[in-house]
Amino acid sequence: MRSPSAVLLSLFVLCACSSEPNPSSKPAGKPGGAPAARVKVAVARSGSLDAKVRFFGNVESALSTPIAAALAGTVDAVSVREGDSVAKGAVMLQLDARRTRADVRVAEALSKRSTAQLQQARRQADRVGKSSAALSAPERERYQLDVAVLEAQLAGEQAAAQRVRVDLSHHRIEAPFAGVVKSRMVNPGAWVKAGDTVIELISTEELQVLVDVPFDSGRELQVGAPAVIFSGTFQTDAVIAGVVPALDVTTRSMRLRVELVKDAVPPKWLVPGLAVDVELNLTLSGAGVLLPRDALIRGAVGTRVVKVVDGIGQPTPVELLGATADEVLVKGEGLVAGDSVMTRGNERYRPGTQVIVE
Repeated sequence: MRSPSAVLLSLFVLCACSSEPNPSSKPAGKPGGAPAARVKVAVARSGSLDAKVRFFGNVESALSTPIAAALAGTVDAVSVREGDSVAKGAVMLQLDARRTRADVRVAEALSKRSTAQLQQARRQADRVGKSSAALSAPERERYQLDVAVLEAQLAGEQAAAQRVRVDLSHHRIEAPFAGVVKSRMVNPGAWVKAGDTVIELISTEELQVLVDVPFDSGRELQVGAPAVIFSGTFQTDAVIAGVVPALDVTTRSMRLRVELVKDAVPPKWLVPGLAVDVELNLTLSGAGVLLPRDALIRGAVGTRVVKVVDGIGQPTPVELLGATADEVLVKGEGLVAGDSVMTRGNERYRPGTQVIVE
């Protein structure tokens, strides 16, 4: 049996051991607070970024038009329906042309009559001119006047005949370009007035994408610069075909026209009316600071970085201006070149916690 003095000595040793610090414990933060967070940081810097930036665009048909009747008449036949492909010059609609054909025959007959009368007047004027009988000046002028009047009459009748032939051609509505019928507004038997839209035709081969970009980006872009059109997992190469050198008065943005590369066949997924992303190559500078891509934290409420000031992290909302595989160009209130920004441990950082920079 152990003596009372031995028991007291054992208790004293246990108490002394329990008061020694545990070498495996985490670094302490503020007294009574969470332990300090171990993080890695990078220094924000100024400079330019050669980035691929995406902008929103809309696909449109470069050739798209409502086709109207050039004159009034009854629809005799319609040879196309919605979705039909037509070649350039194909007849899509015909108006009743019986009355106009009759007008053509009348105009041609009048022209023939005047032609015969003019030929006779010229022969008579030639005979009088060759006759040995002396004619007075008024008599010679009368023969010459007959010829001039008939020449003017024939010219007017020939012009009228040509106008009627043009009217006859307008009874056949032909496709002005190869395309697809978007809509058909009339059926056989309908009466149309001059100017009434009868068919809408769009081209699916000549497509363009209209893109609005900020002025700072648009002024650097030139015709012929490469671009890529994206829609989900689909993409196709393109080029900038036109730059409008003016700003929209509401958005202060510039408009670009992007087209497929020369001789490229439009992919089936690229159709008029589709909303797409257009990726452009830009050199961005002066608008923000450069950071490693790992510094970004994307969340439901926006994008942010965590700046380290006096050993404490300060979450800072930022606007992403451009990005590459390794770097980003961001702009945020109070974020300047030389600031330390977390690149590791930033996603788990709790605001107000002290940090230990590794």
